[in-house]
Amino acid sequence: MELIMQFITIPVNEALRPFIRNYWHLRSMAVADGSQRIMSNGAASLHFYRGQPICFGDDERTFTASLNVHGVGYIDLKTKRGAFEIVGVEFTPYGAHIFFNVPMSDCSGHHLKPEDLSDKEFQELEERIIESYDTATCFQLMDAFFLNRLMNTTVNMLNIKRLNSVSRLTEGTYIEEGSSLTPSLLAEEACLSQKQFTRVFHEFVGINPKSYLRILRCHTAILALQRKAYNDSSNAETLTEIAWKSGYYDLSHMTADFIEINGSTPAEVLATIRQRKSNPILSQAFQPTFGQVLKKLIRIENLI
Repeated sequence: MELIMQFITIPVNEALRPFIRNYWHLRSMAVADGSQRIMSNGAASLHFYRGQPICFGDDERTFTASLNVHGVGYIDLKTKRGAFEIVGVEFTPYGAHIFFNVPMSDCSGHHLKPEDLSDKEFQELEERIIESYDTATCFQLMDAFFLNRLMNTTVNMLNIKRLNSVSRLTEGTYIEEGSSLTPSLLAEEACLSQKQFTRVFHEFVGINPKSYLRILRCHTAILALQRKAYNDSSNAETLTEIAWKSGYYDLSHMTADFIEINGSTPAEVLATIRQRKSNPILSQAFQPTFGQVLKKLIRIENLI
């Protein structure tokens, strides 16, 4: 499926920045029916589909808004031929739980409509955003919604501080040869036992710490594959070297992770990058970046 896309990010109100990285707006034209593969970045996301309703994978329902609590595996977003427009929210890994009164662990792997959450305010926000004349109004509506929720949150703020400390650690660390970034180290940073930390992390993020680090490692390897695709010299790293330096035991372990997390092998991802090198299709629309590793990552879009 060929796509023509325009994508921008928009800053949020300063008070929201610990929990929301940015808003974004995507306008696209699909020249045929197809699907867009979405790889998890370890955080929930919120999308409003203003141009045309969409479907996810085998879910036959259509969505004009969805709170997406990603698991480890990829999902396929199905679109129809023609124009579509999405207004999105990029949460921090623990941010969505602040605004929606439901444990993310109960929602992992699901795409939730406002009615699924019995959330009338969320449903009103959906209606107003879909009906808004311009996107500037959409961002104002979202700021107001999230600021009101932040002021009235009942979430334990001590756990927020703990997870914020962990987030700073993961965002400043590359998963690479010799890395000591492990679930136990994250628990130590949060000043919790590993069992307590796993429970809190799962509640806020929707996946456990080990799965989160797997996703980060996979993104790191994709970044290395991108560098390899743009390096035509004979000294470019082999796939085995990339696997080792990205924290994998060997290439077979990296390949297994890639197939589960991204739906493609490392060789297939590398071929996709090379194919799009002369005319890359975009960027961060469905896969918001997090941390120093992912801020440098240009989206790899596997279009089916």
